[in-house]
Amino acid sequence: MAFLKTKDLKEEAWQGLIGSISTEIGARMIVESPESIIFDWLDKEKILPEFFRGRIFAPSGELKWRKIDDYYRCVFLGDEDLIGERLDDFSHELENLKSGKSSFILWGERHNMEPEWIEQVIPHRFEYPFSNGNISRGRLRVIVEEWVSKTTGEICFSRYCDLEEIEGDS
Repeated sequence: MAFLKTKDLKEEAWQGLIGSISTEIGARMIVESPESIIFDWLDKEKILPEFFRGRIFAPSGELKWRKIDDYYRCVFLGDEDLIGERLDDFSHELENLKSGKSSFILWGERHNMEPEWIEQVIPHRFEYPFSNGNISRGRLRVIVEEWVSKTTGEICFSRYCDLEEIEGDS
């Protein structure tokens, strides 16, 4: 059974929600402020109110939020209920949808097992929250779960699940 939960929270309740998230091994975060974007392993101490948008994701579920005026719109989608009663349950919305996996490739290619991925086109070096790779000239892709309408084929909900290493260009 999948869980879909959402609620608009004031800052104090949002901080409580972030603090209650299980620090599952392998959980990652992407947080955005007007000045920066952090894509790293989950570190709740780094998630501050100035980050107007973000997501915490792991294979078991994803919490994402965005700040709208003086509240944070929060959405959780996952295979395990990691949120409890902090958000309102809308799991019934998933009943007429089917889930499937897709992916997209991140910028950069790793060379010789270095801990960074180099993009020649822009040029830029990226450090992603990924370890234990074994492909010398590898790339990374984000695995995404999509919930699609059975009648229209439209994507209604999606969540990031994990990062996966794939072969790069030779």
